[in-house]
Amino acid sequence: MGTRSKPSPDYVTRLKEHWSRYKDQPSRVVYFGEEFTVQPGVFNASEAYTSRVLIEAVDFVSPGVDVLEMGAGAGIAGILCVTRAGARSATLVDRTAAAVANSNQNVAAFGLSARCHVVQSDLFAALPAGEQYDVILFNMPCLELEISALLDGIEGHRIPPAYSFADPGYQIIRRFFGEATGHLRSGGFFLCTFGDFGNRALLDDILVQNGLVAECVHRLVDHVHVNQYQVLHIARIADRAVAVDAKNESTRAVSPTPTAT
Repeated sequence: MGTRSKPSPDYVTRLKEHWSRYKDQPSRVVYFGEEFTVQPGVFNASEAYTSRVLIEAVDFVSPGVDVLEMGAGAGIAGILCVTRAGARSATLVDRTAAAVANSNQNVAAFGLSARCHVVQSDLFAALPAGEQYDVILFNMPCLELEISALLDGIEGHRIPPAYSFADPGYQIIRRFFGEATGHLRSGGFFLCTFGDFGNRALLDDILVQNGLVAECVHRLVDHVHVNQYQVLHIARIADRAVAVDAKNESTRAVSPTPTAT
């Protein structure tokens, strides 16, 4: 499943309703018992299943690793990688000044300035060429529609400028993976969100072009509107092959020796 390239009309209607509720005031959200501030103009992770499923997946991050969160917004997932999963460091990247300020606010509130670094950047453009990470998080914009098609008829909305949910032709996703592999350490992996309204076939083509392969490791189902949201573990094909070979070797090592008859 997950090969649809267009969402249902009901889904588009719900997106419009969601965007029309944005207010010019901060909100507070709580994940794993930790409270975060989300400022006006910054995407509120509590109101999107794709963000929620990514935040739930921080438990796939191992202690002592270096993490980058792309499109960090308020920095929630990246900060939780440090406070909950025990990551050594987290680099929080977003292209808007509002998101960068919001991430810095939350980093300071948790006293994590020594372990969390906030960068304003259009994808990886402002990051040093040789800087690499063990895990890269990205709430991918998997909806293949122009944003303008979703905004028709909304009066008085406040849509966060950081809200990059639509990506016609997957141009953002193409750029992301084209740039990201140079920032991923050997044996590292991506944790990326994807909805069943996205074009999985196109995504897989892009991944193969960059020597990558995806496997779903976590799901969240919206039973009311029958949508499924996934976290994809994306790794280099070569690394995945090595891992499979190692697993097979381990299986062979513990298999009982056949008894001669």
